[in-house]
Amino acid sequence: MKNQPAISSAEARTIDGVFVYRDTQRPGTWRYVPPFPLPETDTQGRPMARLWITEPAAILQLGARWTVAPASLDRIRQQLITEACNPADMDPNLQPAPASITQASLTTAQEADNPVILASSTTSGVPPWSVIFNASVSPPLLPMVRAAFEDDDEQTLVSYHGEFTQWLPVKACITGDARQELAQLPPFPSAEVARKQVDRALESGRFKLSVESPPGAAEADLQAVAEEARSIAASLLTSMAAENSPDAYSLGFPDSARMKAIAHRQTNASVSFTSSIPLCRWFPNGTGCEHVNEIGQG
Repeated sequence: MKNQPAISSAEARTIDGVFVYRDTQRPGTWRYVPPFPLPETDTQGRPMARLWITEPAAILQLGARWTVAPASLDRIRQQLITEACNPADMDPNLQPAPASITQASLTTAQEADNPVILASSTTSGVPPWSVIFNASVSPPLLPMVRAAFEDDDEQTLVSYHGEFTQWLPVKACITGDARQELAQLPPFPSAEVARKQVDRALESGRFKLSVESPPGAAEADLQAVAEEARSIAASLLTSMAAENSPDAYSLGFPDSARMKAIAHRQTNASVSFTSSIPLCRWFPNGTGCEHVNEIGQG
């Protein structure tokens, strides 16, 4: 998996090889990210994949899903229950991570850094994002594809491409020495007057605005959390002015005149990813040979 979601380690972990994280928008819900595509299987649990060889070329047919096996989800759920610190976490609700799958692809390569697309397709559009490939394999590529079934060759890949959608925290903080701002305000300034003073302090550099955000955060959310911080700073200025007598201005304000206005917000962020697996890993213990059919061979 490339470009795994950037989520606080306190709310994320890897269990049974699967990346899981708490959904901050839904109490009791944990999201899981499939580490790689799984094969569609028949009633006996065998991968639905077949290589039809009609020398000199071939047809490769297979079905894939981007999900996590039920047995693995059961182990994840049990681990989360074991680690639970409060009753609300004793019945975790496991759901797929919000994602948009743009494409699934089937590739192979004669050289590792020069892959060739055998087939690409849209998926079912909803979890488990099922897809069926029916790919023509040209003679130069047939040895690599056949080796994926018969020789554990990892050059042929099944891949999913898309974007995660996540709700992640954004923070804005305004800091600075408020004594000069207070000296320019009446004892009971209006919200509008205090806000204008905050803006002047930011423009002059007496106050500093910092915004902490994850990669991919929406610009509108960054602007909104900064605006919230300005409003909070103005409210704090109003309170400071009301709490201190006019005599305090000439004496200089104590530490209480230090400005620290903090605003929090959730942002909807998108992270691109590719999730791949070598086709040969669907066939443990040499079972790939059972999925190769040579048509017209004696």
